[in-house]
Order: sequence, then C-alpha cells, then structure tokens
Amino acid sequence: MNMGAVGRILIALLLALPLGLAAAERLPRAEGSELRVLVWNVSRHAVFQHAENYARVLARIDADLMILDEVPADGGADRLARALQLGHGWRISYGTSGHNQRSALLARGEWRALAGFGHIPYGRRARERLLAATHPDIREREARSLAGGVAAHGAILELDGRRLLVAGLDLQCCGDSPDSAEELRRLVEARAIRTLVERAAARSRLDAVIVGGDFNTTQGLAPVNRVAGVGRNTPPQLRRVDPRHADGQTWTWDGRGTPFASKALDHVLHSRELVVRAALIFDPETLPPEQRLGLDPELMRQLGDHRPIVVDFAWVR
Repeated sequence: MNMGAVGRILIALLLALPLGLAAAERLPRAEGSELRVLVWNVSRHAVFQHAENYARVLARIDADLMILDEVPADGGADRLARALQLGHGWRISYGTSGHNQRSALLARGEWRALAGFGHIPYGRRARERLLAATHPDIREREARSLAGGVAAHGAILELDGRRLLVAGLDLQCCGDSPDSAEELRRLVEARAIRTLVERAAARSRLDAVIVGGDFNTTQGLAPVNRVAGVGRNTPPQLRRVDPRHADGQTWTWDGRGTPFASKALDHVLHSRELVVRAALIFDPETLPPEQRLGLDPELMRQLGDHRPIVVDFAWVR
C-alpha cells in the first residue's frame, strides 16, 4: 500500500470520529456489543440553551441510536440536528404528540413513520376519569395538557440491514401516592403506548423492539410493566434493562437539593432478540477520574436533573 492510500485511510478514520474525538476520548464499548443505545431526558429547552455541552457529552458516548425525551414542542428535527452538531448521515424522527414536550429519535439510518404515533389521544372516558381525579384548581391546565396527547413517539428504524421498532416516551410526572391522579394518568399513557407497540409489531416485520424514556416511576414499576407487556400473551414481550452508575448507584433523576430522594425514573426496554452487554448510567461525577473523558464532574448537574442511560446490545444468534 502506498503512502497516499495510507493517508486517505487515516483521514477517513478521523472524519468518522464524532466532533473530531480520538478513540481514547470516547466511552469504550463492551466486548461483543453491536448496537449502542442512549436514552436521556434532556429537560426541554435546556437541550438548546446548553447545546454545546449536550453535543460534547453525546459525542463522547457515541451512540448508534439516541432516544431523547422531553424535547420541547417548539423544537424540531432541523433545529435539534444543528444544536447537537450531528454529522453526515444522522436522521431525526421528531414526535408530534404531547402538549409541550415530545420525544425525538436519532440514528444514522432511515426512519419510517408509524400510524397512530402522530397524535396519541387519551380517549373520552380516560380523559373524563383523569379530569375528575384532578384538583379543581389545575383542572383547566390539565385539560389543555390532555388535549395535546400522550408525550410519546415511535417509528421504524432501518439500520445496518435490520428493522427496529423504536419508541420514546415521557410519562406524567409527580404524584405522592399509588392512587394519585398522576399515577392514574401514567397508567393510561402506558396502556396507550403498549397498544400502539403491539399493533406495530403485528403489522410489520421487525428484528427487535426498543422502548425508552422517562417513565416517572415515583410509585413503582407498574407503568414500566404495562408497556413491557407483563401479564399479557400478546407480543412483543419486553425486558427491562438494569443500568447502574460506575459506583453502583441506580438513580437516573437527581433529587439533591429537593425534598425528594434521587430515584430511577428513566428506563429502557428491549425485546428478546437483543442481549445486554453493558448498561451504564453516565455521569462523570460517579466515574473514576481517569474515565471521565475530559468532562467536568459537575457538568451533568448543569444540564438537567436526569442522567442518560447507555446500553450496549448484541444480537441474539
């Protein structure tokens, strides 16, 4: 091989690195993994207000598929691509269901829209039940929120010759008891999302299903189990990933400075065609200093209350 050919190869390799990062500055992948997925609640307009730092973090994680939830309704795919400094080949499917927050799906592949995810209604009876359970002082605001539909988005991704059903979500927040209006709304939302996932799986040839986002599991895993299909015989049956910080902690929402304890509110579900090789809640603060990839340990606290989940998958043979 002549030196000119060697030079062209080196240039091609450098151009393939996100934002010009060397391999040593990127989060190492688990041995045997074939697909890296990131799920992150990006705190609405924070993703645009602090775009440069979001881009720095995402470049170091270097995921193949990103599910970003709580993106603002007035955002959009083009604006998000510019903000995150996405390179050539990235495609974004930006959700349209949800009052003031949506989900966005990002990958270096082609997205195909799915019927039903454009606007996910609550249904008349569910809406009446939810409004009846809401305190009168906020009932008008709740009605506007419900009219926007469930804050979730799904599409089929064609990536490396495979077809994946990918869905992102941000369920209703808060609620201080299992019978609260907020938990009731989460369960209604989870049922609607599960119905759409089942319908899409029945109508499409799929190689795998991945669902991720902020389930706001303040009262336990009931909404997660509903989306996963626990207790149902209808495919797909989804498994929940068990991610951890590098130091073993399990929270994804940082409650420090609030009256509430830090908790695991964000979750990733996957079908049986995929196996988890590694699952990390990414936070430079809880990484050993030599593994922080040049990121300030306080950076994530400046970007929002949630930490991204990074999952390295392999295909089941």
